[in-house]
Amino acid sequence: MEATSAVITLGDGPTTGDSEHDESLSSYRELARILEPWTLWGEGESIPGLTPEAARRWERRFLD
Repeated sequence: MEATSAVITLGDGPTTGDSEHDESLSSYRELARILEPWTLWGEGESIPGLTPEAARRWERRFLD
């Protein structure tokens, strides 16, 4: 891995965040909050099939 790269893990595998089972994804929210200053929300290409506003909401889903 290059010196400009990093790997962050939040557990053994991805979490679905099922609200019916009280899975709030708090670790994902905390990571998103910490990384927010270094993100490029809405810059560059949008997510295929989504409007720019829908793509922005998806990108910020752990912050909003």
